[in-house]
Amino acid sequence: MVEENLPVSVGPPSEDKSFEQLKAVNEHGAEYWSARDLQPRLGYHHWRSFEKAIAKAITSCRQSGNDPEHHFARARKPIVGGRGAARNAGVHSAMFGVFHDAGYKGLYGGLGSDEIKARKRIAPGENLLDRMGTTELAANQFRMTQTREKLAKEGIRGQKRAIDTHRQVGKEVRQAIRRIGGTMPESLPPAEDIKQVQKRLKESTPPLQLDGPDAKGLTGPEQNK
Repeated sequence: MVEENLPVSVGPPSEDKSFEQLKAVNEHGAEYWSARDLQPRLGYHHWRSFEKAIAKAITSCRQSGNDPEHHFARARKPIVGGRGAARNAGVHSAMFGVFHDAGYKGLYGGLGSDEIKARKRIAPGENLLDRMGTTELAANQFRMTQTREKLAKEGIRGQKRAIDTHRQVGKEVRQAIRRIGGTMPESLPPAEDIKQVQKRLKESTPPLQLDGPDAKGLTGPEQNK
């Protein structure tokens, strides 16, 4: 699990380390990962952007019926759990991209992350998770958590088996969405780009403020005397 708001550690840049090297263990022997260390590994160049992604994940976690306290924590309060399941299954760092894309392909009807971006007209350099709305993010979180549980529970080992499992779990989630009449994730519109939101708010007309003589007649009898 991740731990938020830790200072950047001294030593080699975290993007040069494997997920295994970034792992920390608390006093109870439970594994956890620092969000600060994971940030560059997941393609986020700025902490603020990654913090927004974490906030969306926490919201999705809560809306899917899970307790965020069991999956996210602030500094000095690491989360316990089976986050190392994919790695323990034998997926090496160089294959994590293939592993994660397999999950997308299962859930999105054969579309990988780049194809999903193209379909939704999301710029190639943007992080796909940043442009997911609540429904789409929840479906992907469910896919990931169920894959983790299946890998650990069934003791699945080997890169090919782990990748195939992730793809199959994605397919199962897709079939569940179809059975209940939901919208396929590739057909869900992307969430508004956070940069556009910031720009829109910055350019919006400020509220009208009246002072002195201009406020006469609008601020009440006491002020008009």
